[in-house]
Amino acid sequence: SDATDAMTLVPDEPAPYTSRVVQLFQDHRAAITLLLWLLSFLSLFDIYLLTNWLPSLIHGIGLTFKQATLATAVFQIGGIAGGICMGRLVDRCGVVKVMFCGYVASAVAIAGVAMSESAISMTLTAFGTGFLIVGCQSCNNAFNTMFYPATARATAIAWCLTAGRIGSVFGPLAAGALLSYGL
Repeated sequence: SDATDAMTLVPDEPAPYTSRVVQLFQDHRAAITLLLWLLSFLSLFDIYLLTNWLPSLIHGIGLTFKQATLATAVFQIGGIAGGICMGRLVDRCGVVKVMFCGYVASAVAIAGVAMSESAISMTLTAFGTGFLIVGCQSCNNAFNTMFYPATARATAIAWCLTAGRIGSVFGPLAAGALLSYGL
């Protein structure tokens, strides 16, 4: 009891304020910050490119607008399922493994969309593409938290989502430009 009476607690000195955005680039985090922004940019670039242009592209290979609209809706349904399922997989296997495998598989799924020649194969590959791309993008917030101190995590996620939204603007524009050149 005498020892505790003699002890005085001194509060921690407050650390000097550092901009939360600056924290994203401190302590060797500049490269990972830019890579996470690029990942989000490209993910939403793909998602919005496919969402906006998939009906036209599918109709261009000879399927009806009804079939094209159905495949595009299934792409979105796949995204919902992907977000739920991949979130559970992240809990079991870890975010790095799930996102790495998901993005590699999404490249295969996108190629499947490009090679589809029937309504059934297009619908299945559209579902798979949505499942993988949207599912991975849904896991991106969890991935972001691995690299930043608690004081900067919300800022990290907000800036990453901003980079993604920029990609969501450029995706449909890029598709429109490619189509105007006949590609």
